[in-house]
Amino acid sequence: MVETTGARSTYDPSLPQLAARVHPEERDPDIDTYFDSGRYWQPPRSIGAFMQTDFSRTSGDPSILTGVAGGPAFRVVIDEATSVHYDVAVGWSSPLDESPSVSFVPSSHGIDGFMAVNPKGGSFTDDTVYEAQDRDGRPVRFKLHFSSTVAGQ
Repeated sequence: MVETTGARSTYDPSLPQLAARVHPEERDPDIDTYFDSGRYWQPPRSIGAFMQTDFSRTSGDPSILTGVAGGPAFRVVIDEATSVHYDVAVGWSSPLDESPSVSFVPSSHGIDGFMAVNPKGGSFTDDTVYEAQDRDGRPVRFKLHFSSTVAGQ
C-alpha cells in the first residue's frame, strides 16, 4: 500500500516499482505533464543524484500568438532503498500579451503547477525532517526547499 501525506509517499514492494530519480513526462498515475498551450522544444529528462536539469518550451506548431503555458511534475527520490520520494510540480505561463509567471508546488500533477503560477514565483519548504548520513557516516538532518522565480527578476 502506498501511504501518502501531502506529496510524500512510501513505496509498497508488492506494487510495480516506479523508476527512481526525477521523472518528468512519465505517463503513469503519479507523474504527468500538462500543457495549456505550446510544447517542449527540449523536454525535461531524468537525472542522477545531486544533478540539475533544464528544459525549453515553444509555442505549439502551427499555433500563432498563443504563448506557452503548462507544467511538469517531478519525483525527487529521497531514499532509493525504501523508495521514499517527494513529488513536486513546476508551472509556467508565458503568454505573448502578459507578464510571465511561474510556480513550484507540492503535487504529482503538472496541472497543479500551472494553476498556481504567479508573476513573482514562489517557494515552499516541506515540514518533514529527513535523516541521512554523510560520507563519513555522521547523521545529517535536512528539509526539502523548492523555489521558483521568473528569469531576470
